[in-house]
Amino acid sequence: MSLERFLPEENSIVEKIERLNEKLKNSVVSYDIDGVDTDSATCAVNKFNNLFNTAYKVEDLTSIWGLTDWVKDFPEIENPREFAVNLWNSDDVFGNALPVSGAWILADYIEEEEIRPHKITSRPSFVEDVTRRWYHRWMPWIDQSRIHIQKNGREISPTFKVDKIIEIKSLYHFEDDPLQAEDIEEKTKSAELNTVIVIVRQPWNSGYRPKSSRIVIDARYTDLPPAIGAYLALADWVAQSY
Repeated sequence: MSLERFLPEENSIVEKIERLNEKLKNSVVSYDIDGVDTDSATCAVNKFNNLFNTAYKVEDLTSIWGLTDWVKDFPEIENPREFAVNLWNSDDVFGNALPVSGAWILADYIEEEEIRPHKITSRPSFVEDVTRRWYHRWMPWIDQSRIHIQKNGREISPTFKVDKIIEIKSLYHFEDDPLQAEDIEEKTKSAELNTVIVIVRQPWNSGYRPKSSRIVIDARYTDLPPAIGAYLALADWVAQSY
């Protein structure tokens, strides 16, 4: 299955993608992992439903911390956030996750185009092994040295992610969390890096309106798989900005 079958029927789209590809080949590019490459949300919601006999859907996750809000309905859980983090980051959740819709096709395509992205996550250090196994299974062409996971932290660390983006000087970053996107935009601006952040559509960013011209969200290709729509949205942005 190729990317071409998803492209809209417009003459300019191929030219836009070719222009984007050329830019990305000559730039540092980074991807978040959960919600961008890996559909861990589906497995996390299914596990929650099995534990608590509920019937939630992924579409009910209206924020990045939606699972924590659900846990609060069960007072026997003393620390809802810790419980939610441990559930989402358990081996069976991440290990059984499928790629985000369109992510495998896009990853295969950009590999053929000789674009070599970094993968950066704010996930705790204890998920490193299962994360690397997931990429070995689904995207074995990804250079493992380009997968960045904190080495010691036991908590989710958005700071690790933005610091790594600045360290590797990523000019284009794909993200699913709008609050994290705003943090990356602000801190890379302060670092005079001015990273462009592309939001991959997910229920928890539905309705989000970017506060900066360097935060790109797909509002045009919503009938396409989210990973592909985000790439085309960036192609439009590059065509308009350069």
